[in-house]
Amino acid sequence: MHSSPDHPVKESAVDVEHETNRTPLEERFPALAQLDAMSDEQRIEALGGALDALRRELDEIGK
Repeated sequence: MHSSPDHPVKESAVDVEHETNRTPLEERFPALAQLDAMSDEQRIEALGGALDALRRELDEIGK
């Protein structure tokens, strides 16, 4: 969406934060880079941990 003098675009805090926090998931959750070498149990634990962390972040953004 583009802004104009008549219709400025207001960026929400979520938009700004989303643009500035684009760290690749494998950097944020290094275990994800090793999924192919993990057992099913280890994969479930690694993916569950990443999903929990992302869910907490979304909860904070939604407050």
